[in-house]
Amino acid sequence: MAVERWSLAMLAKIFLVALCEQLSATSIFQSKILKNFSNFMSDPKNNAGKTCPECHVGNLVVKSGKFGNFTACSNYPNCKYIEKKAPPTGADAPVMTDEVCDKCGTGHFIIRTGQFGKFKACSNFPKCKNTKKVAP
Repeated sequence: MAVERWSLAMLAKIFLVALCEQLSATSIFQSKILKNFSNFMSDPKNNAGKTCPECHVGNLVVKSGKFGNFTACSNYPNCKYIEKKAPPTGADAPVMTDEVCDKCGTGHFIIRTGQFGKFKACSNFPKCKNTKKVAP
């Protein structure tokens, strides 16, 4: 059923693009139709609630990729805007420890949060790739 919905959505998008090309004399009408179509296509659960700062037509929506969730424009492939992530703060921010790296001898361990939880990593990364598990 999801494949049928996607195919129908793509046909609707092609139809609207063709319609807008025919009505290119009125660009205000064109942008209103494309904006309403983007609102219709975006899933309300995934809507970030902001208009794309690059194209001003699509909405920013939360999508999932092979590296996790990210926020991007719903007007893809016409707009390839991706919102940059802010550096981690609070509990996820890296914390420097006094423990010296036993592999390189010059770096100190930093407690970081990864895919499988917290771990210690050498501050000389990428030259030194020493890591240790953090005791629970």
